[in-house]
Amino acid sequence: SDVTLVLEAGATLHASADKADFADGQRTAVLCAEGARNVAVRGLGTVDGNGGAYQPKNGFVPEGRPRCAAFFDCTNVVVEGVTLRDPAFWTCYFRHCDGVTVRGVTIRSHANYNNDGLDVESRNVLVEDCDIDADDDGICLKSDTPGYCVENVEIRNCHLSSSCNAVKCGTASAGGFRNVRVHDCVIDQRTDSYMWDWRRRVAGVTVTKSGLAAFAFEVVDGGFLENVRVSNVKVSGMHVPFFVRYGARKRPADPERSYLRDIVFTDIDATGVSREASSVTGVPGLRPQNITLRNVDLTFPGGGTKDDAAKMPRECEADYPDCYMFDQEPLPAWGFFIRHADGVRFENCRFDLDRPDARERYVADDAAIDRRIVRMLLHRDYEVEEAVDGLDAIKHLEASPDRYACLLLDMIMPVMDGFKVMEYMQPKSFLEMEQRLANYLFSY
Repeated sequence: SDVTLVLEAGATLHASADKADFADGQRTAVLCAEGARNVAVRGLGTVDGNGGAYQPKNGFVPEGRPRCAAFFDCTNVVVEGVTLRDPAFWTCYFRHCDGVTVRGVTIRSHANYNNDGLDVESRNVLVEDCDIDADDDGICLKSDTPGYCVENVEIRNCHLSSSCNAVKCGTASAGGFRNVRVHDCVIDQRTDSYMWDWRRRVAGVTVTKSGLAAFAFEVVDGGFLENVRVSNVKVSGMHVPFFVRYGARKRPADPERSYLRDIVFTDIDATGVSREASSVTGVPGLRPQNITLRNVDLTFPGGGTKDDAAKMPRECEADYPDCYMFDQEPLPAWGFFIRHADGVRFENCRFDLDRPDARERYVADDAAIDRRIVRMLLHRDYEVEEAVDGLDAIKHLEASPDRYACLLLDMIMPVMDGFKVMEYMQPKSFLEMEQRLANYLFSY
């Protein structure tokens, strides 16, 4: 405790190429503190992680690769002014610390797998005036411990470039994220890459150096995320500006304590470089809530085809979350795809295309707006009931076949999708409802 390391201009700490020189396990780092108070790394010098010395062998990535710096269970940590470059793993990690300031730090990490810039699993964190260019995520908030909340995090006045996601909450999300603010930042094209050329994997990408999502906010391990604010950010060189995902890699042990809600994006000017759309998606039973985009100006390259428009992506409930996760195919919208989500709002938003696109600007599947539109159309003449899924709809029909005048189906539903419901109905003479529904809707 009460220690400051000063690296003067021209000084470099160079990581050993011998793994035996480092502690084993999670504590492997050139600079490491655990359980300390009032510790700082300052100056204009450099920590070089020598990541090139820890390359995969025979297809396997070595365990225990060293970071440039790591802090565990510390209080009042400052990292200021220094350059951190080319670790063998994450660049700088803060786990279960309280009171972290990262100011004026330069990160250049393109030497190995998993070269994140900053990894933060701590509370009361300020990241400001930093310049981060990372091969993996730029700034990644993680919450891998159930019951631990990463909260009160502010990221401001930073320049971020990433081969993956510039700012991310997740993927580790067994705990929680609360009160995260990102503002007055620039996100643009990375300068280098150790391994990622997305032209081979993501539709529509033509530039050699690009990243996935500017903002990726994910809960997939049973945790929660709430009260995130992003404002005054300019984005270029990324496939999509926004990726919000509430998934089920691990189902929540206590559904009442798992949620993803209350995210606001304001004053964002962004240009995408792929045919992927931004998305807000959940899975059956796990629905993002209250996602607002306000004063957002988005430009997309276009080029989507009629085939792209006709494809409805799989649920991918337990898949690793990334903006290209849906079978690495373009989504059926060119602007925004929304599924299993409630309270998604667009206020004073402008979406533009560089060239024509056969897809719609927005596509919503099983969103609250769908149900509101149906009720608005039908409520004057009909009582509207909602089924939980396709199987539940069939149970209603079989119990009271003469009660229902029409049936509206989603293509994708839990338990039984819309196509399977129609296959079930056909031999049972339920499909005469289709004509009654068509006659009603055509009257409008």
